[in-house]
Amino acid sequence: MVVTFETILTPFLVIFELSIVSSCFIGDWAISTPIFADHWWFRALADATTHGVVGLLSWAVVLTGQHFSEYPVHEVIVGGMLATSVDIDHFIAAASLSLESALSVKNRPPFHNSTLIPIITGLLYCAVHYLCPVQFQRLFVNLPLIFFVAWSSHHIRDATRRGLWFAPFGSTPPLPTWLYRTLICTIPLILRLIMVLTGSGQDTTEGIRVGLPSIV
Repeated sequence: MVVTFETILTPFLVIFELSIVSSCFIGDWAISTPIFADHWWFRALADATTHGVVGLLSWAVVLTGQHFSEYPVHEVIVGGMLATSVDIDHFIAAASLSLESALSVKNRPPFHNSTLIPIITGLLYCAVHYLCPVQFQRLFVNLPLIFFVAWSSHHIRDATRRGLWFAPFGSTPPLPTWLYRTLICTIPLILRLIMVLTGSGQDTTEGIRVGLPSIV
């Protein structure tokens, strides 16, 4: 893949980045405005939707190519689903399928432990490269990075309330709103830049494949 300024900064990339910022603004407004704040079901829906949209747009940034036809839509959808899936642990912690019970959990549920992100990313990498049959590796090659981007975006957005939780080491202070939005926009950009500059991405007719190269 030839590295040029146009390769790194594309019109779609700008559109996706602006969409991420807009989604954060709208989602944060929706869950904090007095009109909706008293409706817990609406807040949960708005929060989950924002997490999902930010997650899928973040992966779209990593995959940004010159033409819309280059996007593997299924990977973008998976990114959104993974970003939303973090909150399943509220139901696990509440031991109930009741949304009201899940939202009433006081302690942080397990999937909100940010220490899990690099661990699970590494496990997925090993599974894809060393356990997955060769004929299926191309299908799952990006899964570790999709997971990393999706869960990171969710954890960072949630960190405005209680910080990032790195059990068993502790937690950071709550992140300022400007910092969380900056991080959410910057992480997929940095990942895309690394993949382009290192040649880990492969420009194909099916999209830019950015899976990490095998260690061996």
